[in-house]
Order: sequence, then C-alpha cells, then structure tokens
Amino acid sequence: MENRIQPILCCVGAEVAGEPTQFLMERAVIAAHLDWHVITVEVSAEQLETAWHGMQVMRFKAVRFFREHQSAALHLVAPATRHDLFTGGVTSALRVGSQWTMWHNSGPALVDLLASRLTWSDTICWLHGDSPRSRSFLLACCARPPREIIWTGTKHKVDSQSTPPSDSLPPHSNASHPVPTAASGAASSPTSNATSNAASSTATSAGEVAQEGHPHATESTKLDGTLDVVQATLQELVSQLPLKIVAAGHDSELSEWLTCKLSDGAHPAGLVHAGEMEARHLDILLACQPTMPCALAVVTGAPGARRKMSDQWRSGESLVISPADLVVAEEAYDQARWIGRPANIEILREAYDEYADF
Repeated sequence: MENRIQPILCCVGAEVAGEPTQFLMERAVIAAHLDWHVITVEVSAEQLETAWHGMQVMRFKAVRFFREHQSAALHLVAPATRHDLFTGGVTSALRVGSQWTMWHNSGPALVDLLASRLTWSDTICWLHGDSPRSRSFLLACCARPPREIIWTGTKHKVDSQSTPPSDSLPPHSNASHPVPTAASGAASSPTSNATSNAASSTATSAGEVAQEGHPHATESTKLDGTLDVVQATLQELVSQLPLKIVAAGHDSELSEWLTCKLSDGAHPAGLVHAGEMEARHLDILLACQPTMPCALAVVTGAPGARRKMSDQWRSGESLVISPADLVVAEEAYDQARWIGRPANIEILREAYDEYADF
C-alpha cells in the first residue's frame, strides 16, 4: 500500500473571522475530487514563528498567511528575494520536497483578472497608492505589461541617469514559477504567470531612485524593504515598464498625461484604475474619456461607482472590479499554484457568494 500523506493547507492569522479561504478551498477540492485537507488557526504575532516550525515538522503542504502575518512571514518561509522585500510581505507558500516557495498573490491575480476582461496589452493603467498590493501589481505587470502605466500616491522619485542593477531573479522568486491557467467553467478567468518586476517615481522612465525627504523611517521601511532594496528594485523595474510617476497633489499633470494617452491618435483599447480609489479619481477618469471606443475598468467597492460609470462613460464598455472579484481572483491564483491545476472560477464565485451570505 502506498504510504501517502494527505496534503494540508493551513490558513493562519491573528484574527481569522471573515476569511473565506478555507471555505473556498474545500469547495474546490471536493469539485476536483482531490484529497486535500484545509484548516484555519488563530496565532498571535508572538507565536507565529513557533507555529511555522510546527507546520514544517508536520509537513504541511501549503500555507495562507492572512494580513497581520504577511510581513513577518517574509522572514520565516524562505530566503527573501529583493522583489519579495520590495513588496513587503507574502500571502502564500507551497512546500516542494523539502523546500518552500512563497509569493504575494494580489498583483498577479489582479493582472490575470484584468487580462481576462480587457485587451490588456493595449490598456492604459493608472495605479494609485504605495502598498504591498500596489507593489505586487507593479511586479506582476513586468511579466504581463499593459500598454502604459502611471503610478500616483508614492513618495519615490527616479532620476534619469542611472543603470538598473544587473543581478537576475534568484531561482525561488515568483517569476520562476509558471502557474496553470484557471479553468473558466464558462467564462474567461484569472490565473496565469507569477510575478516579475516593476516600479518607479516622479515623471521619468529610467533611472536612479531618490527619496523625498524621508531619512530613515520611510514608507519603504514600513513595507519591510530597506531603502537600498527599494531603490535597486525601482531602478530595475522602471527599465522594464512603460512607467510614469506623478507626485501626490499633481492632478493637473495626471489629467494632461491621461488626456494625451487617450487621444484619438493614441487610441488604446482600455483604461484601468487600480489600487486605492479616492473620491475624485472617477471624475478625473470621466473627464478624460476619448471620442474613440475605449473600455473603462475600475477596481473599487465604492457604492454608486457602477451607476455613475454606466451613465457617464460613453466611449465603450464600463466594468467595476469589486472586492469580491478580487478575493475570488486571489483564491484562484493561489489554488492553481498549490494544487498544480487550473482553478474553476464559477465554483469559487458561487462558494464566495454563499460564504458572504452567512
């Protein structure tokens, strides 16, 4: 008889109420006739390292770290790459043999979701905010770049005279692990390649990073990357992406850039707002809409956004990517990496809707 250990996924957080991962994963493995077991445990920050050693001893197959533990997990699971440190946390991990690989699921999941609904390579993307989610998204865009990106809401700047670092991604980095394409059931769905690189600041497209008036306790420190790590990563990523950075408060520069990129001569297939949506952002997007056909997609949970876009965006299709859409996309991305086969988006969405109704 084969001596086989049942794969176990452990979901761990300081507070686990309202986290749907176990519910969705159980539905997925039942539908796929897989012999996985899923558990969810509450562990304090002080006990996380002890809990991690226990997971290793018990040879758990996969781990999901909920938000409170994502930064600490960066230093527990595996040697962190510069890209891991730049992101500032990990959401998920998988044991392969005796080694662990780790990643942040938000960026690649969102890129996969947007690519399933838009002509992504011909889409203009506005990313706002500097968080692990935003940085994960920038890294994912290097693997699957849109037409152009503008990044606002960050304090980093880039000078235009410097060469990016030449060191390549270490073998265990996200970019070295392709992911199966998610099974759509009936519709197209997210889950594709893992991450690679991306980012920058001010209004340039290549170069050396300077910090804006932050000596030590900078935003990059809070995100777990040292300033050197952030600088080196930005230098590398800005050389790979069609990326422009606009400083906070420069709405006129942002509007001018968007208007130029959406002009009749440019004619992109789509426009996306990702990251943190502020109240004025939708008005800026609507004011810049082109006369030529162009789809608009906005990642937001703001009430009324869908109706406002439907009423005022006349250039083409308008889409709202809701928080529920993001959760399902992230679960699909992780399941494909954990299980090694595409996730069924329809089953996950049905399970999420049922969970949300509890």
